[in-house]
Amino acid sequence: MDAAEAQPVLEATYRLLADVDHTRQDAVCEALDRPPGDPHTIHALEHLYENGYITGTTIEESLAPIHIQATEKGLRKASGR
Repeated sequence: MDAAEAQPVLEATYRLLADVDHTRQDAVCEALDRPPGDPHTIHALEHLYENGYITGTTIEESLAPIHIQATEKGLRKASGR
């Protein structure tokens, strides 16, 4: 997955994080009008996590965090800087 494919997921994630300190995978899927556990969204979250755009709590089955938090790098990217 490249950055352009993950960009909509990054933007949706940071919209959700604008007023709270963490969000969940399913909330990101819902914000994108996708079903819970949507594989494309989960893959994008894995990409964002691996590249330092988000952080959070992961489980063994996936690198995508189940509880997602912002990073400085992600905040800059989401704001277009």
